[in-house]
Amino acid sequence: DLEETLNASGASDNGIISKDDAGMYSVRYNDLMSPMVKAIQEQQTMIQEQQVLIKAMKQEQQELIKAMNEKMEAMQQEIDKMKSKK
Repeated sequence: DLEETLNASGASDNGIISKDDAGMYSVRYNDLMSPMVKAIQEQQTMIQEQQVLIKAMKQEQQELIKAMNEKMEAMQQEIDKMKSKK
């Protein structure tokens, strides 16, 4: 999996993994730390952006619900007025 991932990301010739004559792989795990830290930082940025978006969407949802309730109350008042005129 690691070899496929490195090849897919264009990092196939970086020496992080090697294969001996018997077909056994070895991995220089310390060399993976920098890309892993960078990936985690990028994910954290995405998470923070999504949290901001979620907060804005919740606020918009609350405003829409409030507006709907106000409209329903106004409609109910009109209905009540019409009933009282009968």
